[in-house]
Amino acid sequence: MLDKLMEHQLAGIEFLRGHKRAALFDEPGLGKSAQALLAAVEPILVVGPAMVLDGGVWDDEIAKWRPGANVTQVAYSGLSGRERTLAGGSRPTGRLKPEYDRLWGTVILDEAHYVKGRKTNWTLAAKKLRCDRMYLLTGTPIPNWAHEAFVLLQLLYPEAAKPGKGLGSYWRWVENWFEIGEQYGKGGIVVSDHVVGAFRQDREWDDFIESNWGDRMLLRLREDCLKDLPPLTQSMIKVNMVPAQRKAYRELKKDFITWLDSGEEIAAWSASGQLVKLAQCTTGLEVLSDEIGSGKLDALQTLLTDRPGPTLVVAHFRASVAACATRAGAAGKGAVVVHGGISSKARGDAVRAFQRGEVEVLCASLDTISEGLTLNSADQIIKVERSWRPSRNEQALRRIHRIGQTRPVTAIDLVTRNSVDERVLQLLAGKVDQQMRALGIADLRKLAA
Repeated sequence: MLDKLMEHQLAGIEFLRGHKRAALFDEPGLGKSAQALLAAVEPILVVGPAMVLDGGVWDDEIAKWRPGANVTQVAYSGLSGRERTLAGGSRPTGRLKPEYDRLWGTVILDEAHYVKGRKTNWTLAAKKLRCDRMYLLTGTPIPNWAHEAFVLLQLLYPEAAKPGKGLGSYWRWVENWFEIGEQYGKGGIVVSDHVVGAFRQDREWDDFIESNWGDRMLLRLREDCLKDLPPLTQSMIKVNMVPAQRKAYRELKKDFITWLDSGEEIAAWSASGQLVKLAQCTTGLEVLSDEIGSGKLDALQTLLTDRPGPTLVVAHFRASVAACATRAGAAGKGAVVVHGGISSKARGDAVRAFQRGEVEVLCASLDTISEGLTLNSADQIIKVERSWRPSRNEQALRRIHRIGQTRPVTAIDLVTRNSVDERVLQLLAGKVDQQMRALGIADLRKLAA
């Protein structure tokens, strides 16, 4: 079994076995699940996003690396119990469901950044899990802001999370590392998570990582570990808007409002709303309404028509994902759709069908496809739209260009000329996630200009 592993995976297993509590933060595609399973002590509880579990990712990994092992899987959303309301319904609580309230040999938290919210019910439930070992797995330990690491640190160092200790108080810990702003409300000054700023002037990233994570965190980069992956070819195809699309884009840009040929009104009443509408318009009018009109989707259809193998198509907006699936059908390809608007089970069924080769195209939103999934049945990804979070775009690519991929991979960016599409692409090239989330109104207006 171990002879099938790569050198960095063997080192990762040794690291995990050497710690009762450990964080494995390798970049996506480096085989974190295999390392955790082979280091784990039974009985094992795997907690992960519903879509990842429903998609069979852990079923496949368990069958490959620990067949017959005593492993239980549960989604984060299924970890906490429920209580009845006065209205006769029920609501989730922060209590752990009785079936998970036992002593586990190992708890594996997959995509562990899901517990970054201190007050969410599944975070409160996860903190009540009893185990001999706990492994935190994620390629994005700090998806937005550095202070979101607090819960992960509490899980990693439970002895320091007791009252009076270094991780016993969120605000005491925050004040030690970050600038704190003031937000004014009816009752005077209100301090909240939203006004935690950047590092204090006397603090830096290296100090933050060394002081907080210590020797219980291991993070390796793809470029340092994967020397023998199949080649990756990345290209960009720039397309023109069709006339009706160009007209709508021009009017939205100038007047925040346009009317389509059907008579439907498309309006945006703020700078941020205008930017969203413009971004949707660059993909195609069928994203804004039922009208057909898109240089970008025409190009997608052509690419899929000539495509002999399975393809992953990603977009940012749900309506764009649906439009991509329609164009895949017009190209004569069987397609399934994955986005946040369909059930977790349906998303999982779609992923399984794609991985089994039952359909040729998987059209997915970036927010649902970028984490935890292995989609290496595809050797081509077409990015119709991009997320404003640079890491999310990179993670989508890593769904197919990863360990287990045996064919050369092609990544194609479709970009609409003379549009917000080009400007966002330029901005993404020089930004990190935290900078992108800090864009203000002035920045938005520049993008839409």
